[in-house]
Amino acid sequence: MRRGGYGPEGGARDATVAAEAMDGRPRRRRTLREWRDWHRRRHHGLAKHLYVRIYLALLCCLLMMALAFMGVMRWTAGGSTATPRLEVLAEAAAGLLPPAGSTRQAQEQSLEHWHSRAGVDLALFSADGSMIAAAGLPQWAPAQARMQNSHWAGGHPPTVALKLPDGRWLSVRYP
Repeated sequence: MRRGGYGPEGGARDATVAAEAMDGRPRRRRTLREWRDWHRRRHHGLAKHLYVRIYLALLCCLLMMALAFMGVMRWTAGGSTATPRLEVLAEAAAGLLPPAGSTRQAQEQSLEHWHSRAGVDLALFSADGSMIAAAGLPQWAPAQARMQNSHWAGGHPPTVALKLPDGRWLSVRYP
């Protein structure tokens, strides 16, 4: 007893006879090439678009990594781990700038010198927030609510507000 064959016991032969009975036309036997083409069309539809699925999976992974990176950067940028480093930078900047009692022109020249060397926008503010000197594109004074210590001011382009030891504020914006 043979199962699933083309013999009189059943299988594909019975399906062909049943199909002939439905529309009245005799069915011819499929060739191997026709069978292969039908099988590929019927069973390999997902394989045709597998490259699209892989591409979309990669795009989703890249998007998730970018979002995770942005979240980590935002979470750590506001933390207190950067503040001691910024305080050291503020002390170094105070050593490079003229003292608070010097003329406005001397402070302006110093900022222009460092602006041309470093390629960043600089602005020097007094302890009350009024602008003393600037080099590069204009900047806003540091926010009054955050004027206790140096901080990342954020935004685009990124800005750092450094509180100098003499009470002045140096705002550095990366272009």
